[in-house]
Amino acid sequence: MAMKLEVVITHDEATNKCSIEWSTASTKNVTEQEQQALSSMQKALLLQLGHPINTAIIH
Repeated sequence: MAMKLEVVITHDEATNKCSIEWSTASTKNVTEQEQQALSSMQKALLLQLGHPINTAIIH
């Protein structure tokens, strides 16, 4: 049971903007704690970089 978060941050000097891409991978039977930790890391990264956090909208 394991999860992986890979983050790629690229800065475009011409526009002075950063782009962030990430991918995740996991083994079978990921625990709830691992899933929560991954979600927390993603949110923390977005907050640190000043990006809004998308909240789920239930229709």
